[in-house]
Amino acid sequence: MKLNVNDEVVWPIVKFLITRLCADLSHNDNAPRALLREGKADQKTIDRAVREYLLHCNTAPRLRALTNIGYAFDVARLGASRPVCEELVREVIRKGMISSAQSVVAQLLDRELNAVEVKALVDAYVTRVGTRSAADETVLLALAKRTLAPEEVANVDATIADFVREFERASPM
Repeated sequence: MKLNVNDEVVWPIVKFLITRLCADLSHNDNAPRALLREGKADQKTIDRAVREYLLHCNTAPRLRALTNIGYAFDVARLGASRPVCEELVREVIRKGMISSAQSVVAQLLDRELNAVEVKALVDAYVTRVGTRSAADETVLLALAKRTLAPEEVANVDATIADFVREFERASPM
């Protein structure tokens, strides 16, 4: 008998595996995704699984949350609905995953980041506590130049410059 992950009886097992994985990364990280893939999950079940991963992102420490977003992305690629993919993109941006944001948007939504998303990425970057990356700053400015009007690009440039000055002022030498 073939396993049907779309069955309401099987969903609690998938949810349990996701919950265990999100709580303790030493568990088999491929189990929920394999169940969904091999069980030929329908879009509703895939959406539920992506949302379950995202739910755990809100309560997890940063590194674990980023890992959970990666799992959510892997599941979303199995066929999540556009609204759920948009939720995932918002979470990627909220977490300030600059290097991932472009590829997530391209692969799941077949488009580029829009102006609102670029501004949100800049905001997420400058509010991140204790970290700075010249590479991220370069990517953000390039995204701004590609996406925003010239006066908005100047605002992004100024925001990042203010952040750099404040970061260097506050950093012990």
